[in-house]
Amino acid sequence: MPGWILTWEGSIKEFPDLTERVWVTERPPGGCFNYIALREVRGKDVTYPYPVLVLPGMTSHGEQLIHVSWHGIQPIEPAIPDSMIPIYLARRGYLVYTIDYRTHFVLPDVKDLSFMLDWGWDAWLSDIKEAINKVREVSGKDKAVLIGESFGGIAR
Repeated sequence: MPGWILTWEGSIKEFPDLTERVWVTERPPGGCFNYIALREVRGKDVTYPYPVLVLPGMTSHGEQLIHVSWHGIQPIEPAIPDSMIPIYLARRGYLVYTIDYRTHFVLPDVKDLSFMLDWGWDAWLSDIKEAINKVREVSGKDKAVLIGESFGGIAR
C-alpha cells in the first residue's frame, strides 16, 4: 500500500488567519473505502511545544471539526469559532491535527455497508496509531498530546 499523500495545502476559507494541510493514506485491507486522512491546522505563530491530535467522535471527522461540513456540504447555521476545538487551539498557538476516520470516505448514497464488518476496535485503534506516527513525522516532535471529543475521548 502506498504511504501518506499530501492532498491539500492552503488557507482555510472560513478562517483565513489559519492554514490547513491534509494527507490521505490507504489502510488495510485496502479497497475503495479503507482510507483515513490527517488534517493539520496552524496559525501564524506556533508557541506550544507539542502538537495536539484531536480525536473526533465516532460519527464525526476532522473536516467537520474544522469546516463544520462533510465533503463541502455545510449546515445552515454558521459555525462559532470558539466552539470548534481545532480552530480555538490553533488561534492560541497550538499546532493541531485531527483525523478523518474511514467512515468519512463513505458517501451517503452507498447502500451496501457490508465492507464495514471489519471496522472494529482493532482497525480504529490501528488507524489512530498510524495518524499519531504521521503527526510525529510532520511535526518533528516525538510526543503529541491526545484529546478526544465525545467517543474520541475513550481512545486516550
